[in-house]
Amino acid sequence: VRKQDLRLLEALEAVLAPPLDAWAAEEPPPPEDLPGPEMAPDLDPRAGSARGPLSRGEYCHGKKWPQIRWFLRRLRAFDAFSHVLDVGGGRGDLAMQIAAAFDARVTVVDVNDPSLQAGREAAAKRHLAIDFMNLDFGDEGSRERLPAVDMVVALHACGGLSDAVLEFARQRQVPFLVCPCCHLKHQHLEPANGWSSLLPFLAKETGPNPPEEAQTLRQLAELDRRDISFRALKVIAALRLQAIGWNQRLRCTLGMFPEEFSQRNLVIIGERT
Repeated sequence: VRKQDLRLLEALEAVLAPPLDAWAAEEPPPPEDLPGPEMAPDLDPRAGSARGPLSRGEYCHGKKWPQIRWFLRRLRAFDAFSHVLDVGGGRGDLAMQIAAAFDARVTVVDVNDPSLQAGREAAAKRHLAIDFMNLDFGDEGSRERLPAVDMVVALHACGGLSDAVLEFARQRQVPFLVCPCCHLKHQHLEPANGWSSLLPFLAKETGPNPPEEAQTLRQLAELDRRDISFRALKVIAALRLQAIGWNQRLRCTLGMFPEEFSQRNLVIIGERT
């Protein structure tokens, strides 16, 4: 890590300091009427996963399902909703729990056909009201095919996909829960008025090259050093809050679930005022 990168981080921290939502404090047991953790029926819980040494069962029960329960518990604080859009929802792990816990329809959008098909089959077996769509969320024309929704969720939306989701929610004035991830990915999906567009207005703190400094922040956010990466995550989240916060109908805040569930544990929250 270069000294100039740390100076950039420190300068932005001095002017961007959003409070973490009170939900960040701890993860209490889920209410009894919320569904407990369930393995998707097509998974062998003993099989290996892409999550290092953890088996699929260990990852799902110890990491992913606690994050899903956090989302479910947080959704309880929102006004009633009837149709949820789950962006990048894959086979519908989050969507199926939302559909089971709330009287709401869910539409899942993703670009991975095998995951979508697995989700369709699992949802059909459980008789859940979920639609699975293969859709490039970065394409504005494709987004016009989406149904009217009154809630948007995205759990670990990679890089610029988070920004596309936030812009979609801002344009439609729809409440949302968005957990960003993998900040170096899909940068082309960030809209022109996304978080990095604010850096030129902070030139006194950041310096003369906003695109380079935005990339530096993304790289810092992906470091294995938690003492630095978490600081960068908060700075980017604060910039995202400012980029989407200029409206009258949504109050935007920053929440956090426990880091033992994931190192990418900040959640951008938009609620009706």
